[in-house]
Amino acid sequence: MGRPRKDKSQPKTEMSNVTDETIADFIGRALSTKAELDDATSVKNEISGRYRNILKQAKAAGINPDVVTRALRERKKTQEQLDMFDDEYRRIRHVMGWDHASGGGEGAVAKADLRPAAEFVN
Repeated sequence: MGRPRKDKSQPKTEMSNVTDETIADFIGRALSTKAELDDATSVKNEISGRYRNILKQAKAAGINPDVVTRALRERKKTQEQLDMFDDEYRRIRHVMGWDHASGGGEGAVAKADLRPAAEFVN
């Protein structure tokens, strides 16, 4: 029939072989680290808000925020890495019929594009 289940209704209340000093040490260390984490999270949220505000200001100035974020994301890539991505991206747009040459544009999805992925393999 298998192993009998452990009775989980009764929590384990005793910590055998653990001294009060060990418990206090770990609680103190965890509390200190949790406080650091809370402070860091607060700082991260404040900086994140400033970053989002800069992107909103860029948009108001006529700069596409997606271009800004892409430039930041790609700033450390080599030209070879960028070219490879662009080539793969163009191929995907062509295969899916989203390139401008096939009449597809941003967001254009034909019913043929909804075929299973296996049908797109050469």
